[in-house]
Parts: sequence; C-alpha cells; structure tokens
Amino acid sequence: MKRKGSLLIISILCAMVTTYLIYMFLQQKVKEASPKETTRTVIVAATTIPPHTIITDKMVKPVQVHWKSIHSDAVTDMSGVVGMVSLQTFVEDEVILRPKVAKVQGSNLFAMQIPDGLRAMSISYSNVKGAGGLIVPGDRVDVLVAYTAEDLKISQDIVKVTLQNIPVLAVGKVHEEPIDQKPQSQQSEGKDDAKKSAEDGKKEQGGSTITLAVTPSQAESLGFAESYGEIRLLLRAPQDKKNVNTFGVQTNTALMR
Repeated sequence: MKRKGSLLIISILCAMVTTYLIYMFLQQKVKEASPKETTRTVIVAATTIPPHTIITDKMVKPVQVHWKSIHSDAVTDMSGVVGMVSLQTFVEDEVILRPKVAKVQGSNLFAMQIPDGLRAMSISYSNVKGAGGLIVPGDRVDVLVAYTAEDLKISQDIVKVTLQNIPVLAVGKVHEEPIDQKPQSQQSEGKDDAKKSAEDGKKEQGGSTITLAVTPSQAESLGFAESYGEIRLLLRAPQDKKNVNTFGVQTNTALMR
C-alpha cells in the first residue's frame, strides 16, 4: 500500500511539473505574439505632401505596423525624412519610402519641377521679345515665329503661332521655389515676389534665356524656330488654357486683314 501511495504522489508531482512547464511554454508563446514584438515603427504622411516639398515634422507621423508588411525601403525613423524633399505626391497615411525623398543639398530641385513627359528647353530671351519683360516663372506663353523667305528658301515671309500654352519654368536662372521652401510669411506675397525675383535674375543674367517646358516634338519645333526664325513670346492669362487655330500671315496676306 505504501508503495502504491508513493507512486501516486510521484505521478501527481510529475503531472504538476508537466502542467507548469506547459503553462510557461504557452506564456512564452503569448509573449512572442504580443503586438510589441510583432510590430515595427514606420513613418507615414500625416497629410497630403505635394512634390518638391521640404518635409517638416508636422507633415509626417510614426505608426506601428506588422513587421511582415513593412516595405524594405520604408523610412522607420523621423530623422530619416524630416528636412528631406519629396520627389512625388504623398497622400495621407502613405508610407514614406527612401527612394521617393531626397536631400536638399545636392538635389536638383529645378529638375524635380519639370512635369512628367516634358523637357526643359531654354531659348534666347529679351524684354522686347518677351511681353516687355513681364513674364515670370509659372506663367504660360504662346510662341510666335517670324520666318523670312530667304532663310527658308520659300516665296514669301511668314509669321505663325507655332506653339501654344507652354509653361515657363525659369527666366534666366530664376525659377519658382518648391512649395514650403520659403517661410510662410514670404509665400503669402505670391506672384509679386516671383516678378521681383525674375527682375533681379534678369539684371544678373541680362535676361538672356527663358526656359520652357515642352514635349519632345515641341522641342523640335522650337529648335527649328530659333535656328531659322525670330521668336516672340505671347503672355497668356492664367485662366486661358484654350488653344486656337491660326493660319499665319504671309507677305501677300498681311495687308489684306
């Protein structure tokens, strides 16, 4: 009987030890599966961030996401994005990826402002040929070209609007600064500041060039016009985006209008 009692006690003790070990094992698994261990911090946009914008700490925020869903290029620390320049639009709660931001120093902020599908092309510029020097970055212009019969080896001179609604990227070396690069007080001054900057730039550069955003085919037309004709720029009203068909003016029709 004593032997049987001892075996019973031993069995109970073994069962208790086994139960304890199972309990500790399950506790460890619960700990491993806790949110603290399975999530990581990533940085997302706190609001919509336009392209070419210097990112501030108010534009982004840290959030916790499951570690398996984190993109390998995701920014995981605020210091890795604050002060950087956005290369594209970020919508609210979009994860910030390292290839989509760049350092301000060493970055070509001007190149970032060229719209997709367009090219920046500079042509000779003077106040007389550019709406009296009133064109500033951000305006849109039409390109009027005068060709002589001698230059083109044709029978008559011709003047024609060859390109319309072309964005102006820069006047001389002056171009629009990226959004939020200036202090807010300076941003509110708007186009008056742009005109002043353009005037200052033309004093430095002599107003020698103007840079337009054109498609590759428009670049070909513009290059031909500068090589064989005389270019004048027609300033458009900001709200006027409509193109019109023109026939141009030739020598024998100029006085008939």
